[in-house]
Amino acid sequence: MTGINSNIVEHEIKIYPDVKPVQEYLHPDHPNKAVSIKSEVEIFLRVGFIYLVPLIDWVSNIVPVMKKDGKIRVCVNYWDVNHACPKQNHPTPFID
Repeated sequence: MTGINSNIVEHEIKIYPDVKPVQEYLHPDHPNKAVSIKSEVEIFLRVGFIYLVPLIDWVSNIVPVMKKDGKIRVCVNYWDVNHACPKQNHPTPFID
């Protein structure tokens, strides 16, 4: 995210050395959902939560999930990335 000095904290994802990067094919979304997805992504871009990366090795698709109130939650399919990363001995605790 913007505004965080990399001298304070920097995140790194460890990946098995023999794994090739995966670029998923774009899955078309239903036209009714496409408008909501675009607006959610534009909000994320505007506030600086996500940003465009011109050259990337890994590409994951956006997965729209309908909420109970009719809005769309925008999720990302990290299935291929998760399988390329070593398992942690101390997984993140479940926080509810």
